[in-house]
Amino acid sequence: MSMTTRLSCLTSASLLITLSLLMAPGLALGQRYEPAAEDLALVAPILADRVDQDPERVVYVATLPGPDGDGSAASPRRDLITVVATATAGTAIHLAPGVYDMSVIRDEFGHSDSAIFTGEDGESRRPIVLRTDPELYDPGAGAVATLDFNYENDPSWRKSAFIARNKFWVFERFEMRRVESRGFWVDVNAHDNTFRELHLHHANTDGRNNEGLILMAASRGGIDNVVIGCHLHDVGNIDTATDVLIDRGFVNGGCFYSETRFTYDSGEPAGGNDASRAEWEAVVNPPDGDVYLIGNEVHDCHYGLGLKTTSRGPYYFLSNHIYDTDVGIFSPFSGNTVRNNVLRGTVITLGRSSSDSPRATFFKMTGNGSFSEVSYNTIIDGNLSVRAGWGTTAHHNLIVDSSHPFAVSRNQFYWWDDGAWPGIRGEFLIGDLDASNPFYDLVPGYMKETPGEFVRMRLTDNCYTAEPVIAATDFVQPMADITGMTFDEDYVVLTAAERAALFVDEAGGDYRRVSDDGFICGSRIGASTPLPMPDGGMPDGGMPDGGGPDASGPDGGVTPPGVDGGAGAPPASEGCGCATGQAPLSGSNALLLMLIGAVLGRRGRGRRRP
Repeated sequence: MSMTTRLSCLTSASLLITLSLLMAPGLALGQRYEPAAEDLALVAPILADRVDQDPERVVYVATLPGPDGDGSAASPRRDLITVVATATAGTAIHLAPGVYDMSVIRDEFGHSDSAIFTGEDGESRRPIVLRTDPELYDPGAGAVATLDFNYENDPSWRKSAFIARNKFWVFERFEMRRVESRGFWVDVNAHDNTFRELHLHHANTDGRNNEGLILMAASRGGIDNVVIGCHLHDVGNIDTATDVLIDRGFVNGGCFYSETRFTYDSGEPAGGNDASRAEWEAVVNPPDGDVYLIGNEVHDCHYGLGLKTTSRGPYYFLSNHIYDTDVGIFSPFSGNTVRNNVLRGTVITLGRSSSDSPRATFFKMTGNGSFSEVSYNTIIDGNLSVRAGWGTTAHHNLIVDSSHPFAVSRNQFYWWDDGAWPGIRGEFLIGDLDASNPFYDLVPGYMKETPGEFVRMRLTDNCYTAEPVIAATDFVQPMADITGMTFDEDYVVLTAAERAALFVDEAGGDYRRVSDDGFICGSRIGASTPLPMPDGGMPDGGMPDGGGPDASGPDGGVTPPGVDGGAGAPPASEGCGCATGQAPLSGSNALLLMLIGAVLGRRGRGRRRP
């Protein structure tokens, strides 16, 4: 499908958003979606003081061979490693399109490593920007700057290719590929950064040491980092001679992964589980949070968007398209917003299942998916799994082609490992216990102080193709055993005909369930290519599931046969496959979209190239 064909299908109102957010490298080969309006509105004020600011100075960089010039358009720099390390607030680094062989740059300029390190902070309204020269950037024609590490960035900080150590940087509209272990390492103090419309792919890792294309290690308070409109894929054990993904690696890696410091760096009070809430809070570091993952296409990795250790959020997973992953979205953080995502053949999971120490138990009782909102997601051939989730609400989700659409289980905690604690399962949580329960004395002290915190999760107004049931666990106690109960909130079970009708690309068939009374469930993103039908086919000439135009290969072309998803792009004559069932924009909504587009869509105005 050509760029021209795809854009011709869009309404003028949505074109502003699509141009600003979705024209990422590889767009002509991948599947892009227009993020929901409410998700764009959430990040617009955060990005307003960062993206598309007029730079105070522009440093031009070009590929080798050639002399390392003064950074002007006529005499560009070649030593990209030094340029990034010495950039200061208000600087825009404009990369000429082409392949930047980081191993050659390392050797040519005498660096000990091919990895790139930031060196200075930007500022609000004076960010430091690294991007393909906006005057030359044309991803549809392959005019993109590509940082190629040849899997040779081993000596760098924890085997990372690009170490972002500073604040107020904008990384946008370039490609980075073939990295060893990690692409971006976002260091502990790297707050207020933006990763926009990047194409990041091929990270060679066994997934055992917190690895991925973006490793979020920033912590100690509100982070306000935004990953928007990026294409992330191919993480795991890779045949580095052919770039073929052999497998997706182990559980500590993914396309996006976190390494929170909240648990690692915090202490433990002398009283352990008997300590009060105040005693615990006194030794706990400020939590991670305020990370926004919006409008990204993610595939071929263990975790699509995954967080590691239990912590407190908030974390925002918004309008992402995730497929061909072992776990699509995974968060043991509290305060998640999981909204408007589309997942194919993968799952959304909140919470971890076990604890092995008083400290781990405390964090998992005060985080672990709790007080989250999971809403308006579409999951095809997968499920929602909640292992903790007190105070969480799941509503208006559409889950189709799943025999077990919703799974709820409870954690095994350190303080009942001796078998004395009977456990409690399903919707019912520790907050349902009071002093009248015979097991109340076994509850940790910090939990008894906050009886209103550990409350039930709620499900309401979801659509399934099978009834949601509570998963059985490995113990039975009459007062806690609710195995076999269905959830007590409203839900809709779709018939086979209703399910199939959701995936027909015609008026009203915009991949969500709308009933006669206006009841809606499922993602509200705008589809620019059709989703797969339940039988694996695609309407309007699209590609079948698993054979779509998923990724561009390291040479900039279509991924070769043998690489996951490497079937090539469909010809433009097969039609645009646009969703046509979206309701017309009201005047206020159209204005909102135009304002967001104006904030996010302006290209930075550096000096024009001669």
